[in-house]
Amino acid sequence: MHSIIAVLVSIITTAGPVASEPVQVVATTGMIGDLVRAVGGEDVSVDVLVGPGIDPHLYKPTRSDIAKLRGADLVVANGLHLEGRMSDALDRARSAGRTVLVLGD
Repeated sequence: MHSIIAVLVSIITTAGPVASEPVQVVATTGMIGDLVRAVGGEDVSVDVLVGPGIDPHLYKPTRSDIAKLRGADLVVANGLHLEGRMSDALDRARSAGRTVLVLGD
């Protein structure tokens, strides 16, 4: 767990613009969003894709979600097949130059 936090801190401190604007982070689940907020504090703005009570295994990203992924400085996902139907969207975000951190890998 310490290595995950170290990686998050490193990415958050280098991913954002030099200006005082927060790093735009998209987290796939609420728990991951909470972790990113706890680590990043005021230096991050976090959008969560999968809301409470929704099974992330079955969640299919909407057009709005795809736009959020494309606009993010950092995308953080659980991995280990939790976001099974989001894998293509995460791959496309990575191919488009977004930094995608998969915690379970």
